[in-house]
Amino acid sequence: MKTKELFTLSVNYNLPLSGLVAAGKYSWVNDNITQKNFGKPDNDNTGEVELETQIFNFGKSVSSETAVARMANAGFRPANHFELAAFGAQHPKVQREKSIVALGSSWIVPDGGALVAYLDGISSHRYLNLDYWGGGWRSNYWFLGVRQESSK
Repeated sequence: MKTKELFTLSVNYNLPLSGLVAAGKYSWVNDNITQKNFGKPDNDNTGEVELETQIFNFGKSVSSETAVARMANAGFRPANHFELAAFGAQHPKVQREKSIVALGSSWIVPDGGALVAYLDGISSHRYLNLDYWGGGWRSNYWFLGVRQESSK
């Protein structure tokens, strides 16, 4: 593993996804990042929860499966779309410096592919976008993980 950084994250799982996205004040959001397409995360968390998160970069291109396995080996699960949106809102400077992917939830599109959310940005612009789970990730992508003990 090339590098990693730790962050504290507060996520309100009772908010609708649109509320988390609005809190992020993103310059642009993919129109398909909706409650209908992504829904509530598949976990037991409710209300406001403090999480220990880490962003991982592996120093080379990796598949989604490889990224998930390496995070698990370090004691982390992949973050979901709620956690990613909250991360962008609470750590906007990090998003301007790094493209950060959440592999813990996806939207299955009509062609059968799965899209995952990621944060991206340059200068003063910040984006919340989608890309395919199965496409592989270049070496400049980072992955948001949540410490296993932090999730219920």
